Amino acid sequence: FSVFRPPLLRGMLWLSAAGDSTLAGGADAWVLGAACAALSTLLSALGQVVQRYAHLQEAARAEQGQEQRPVWRRPILIVGVVLYILSSPLDVASYTLAPMACVAVVGSSKQPLVAALSWWKLGAELTQECIFGILLCAVGSTVGVLV
Repeated sequence: FSVFRPPLLRGMLWLSAAGDSTLAGGADAWVLGAACAALSTLLSALGQVVQRYAHLQEAARAEQGQEQRPVWRRPILIVGVVLYILSSPLDVASYTLAPMACVAVVGSSKQPLVAALSWWKLGAELTQECIFGILLCAVGSTVGVLV
């Protein structure tokens, strides 16, 4: 039987007789998929935090009475958007290469990562409700994989 493979991955990925995907060279595809999911999560989280930083910077400019710049003249915002967009092809690759259970657990780490980066770099407050919500998401994704 045939499986859809994006053109970029054709020739690199094939199905064995058992139906599991492996990479040329013998490495398991899910390891590469998990790495793509982790990198995608990191880029997405960084992109969101950088965009928020750019918005806070623009708000500070407005408070100082400076003229608001158009979006295309805010380089930090553009960097944040580009980081966020770059995470999408890695998401596609991770879903193509790794089991959904693996990708879901790695992807669920995005919210705690955004919260930690926002607390660290933007001075955002982590309330008890936020921490409880993060823990609840982590437990839920873990239970979902185990069941």
